[in-house]
Amino acid sequence: MLFATAGIFFAIFLYFGILFEVEPTSDLKNLIRENIRIAEDNNRLLRKIVSANRWARIFKVLYWIIIIGSMVGIYYYIQPILMDLLDAYEGLISGMQNIQKAGETVGGAVNPSNISPALIDKIRNLLP
Repeated sequence: MLFATAGIFFAIFLYFGILFEVEPTSDLKNLIRENIRIAEDNNRLLRKIVSANRWARIFKVLYWIIIIGSMVGIYYYIQPILMDLLDAYEGLISGMQNIQKAGETVGGAVNPSNISPALIDKIRNLLP
């Protein structure tokens, strides 16, 4: 409301100023010069802010490129080592499963109560 009222008064002042061709005073000239100086200063500051934001955006993009690129590079160089470790682990697991299966298969024969006396005699005959 206040700005609308001020705008109306300014329009009336401008109308009557043009109508009566009021000669600008030195105070008005000084105010206009000060206004131009402040506007130029604001323009310079705004350009600096825009430039700083542009550089910040560029550095943020470079930051993420470095982060993601290093992760891809590390995976590229470590992937063969990880695959070798995974193959070794799978070999170890399959070896343990084979030992477990062999133990289950031979488990009945290893139990001394399940060995027949004839087999014990054959083993004794083999020994010197």
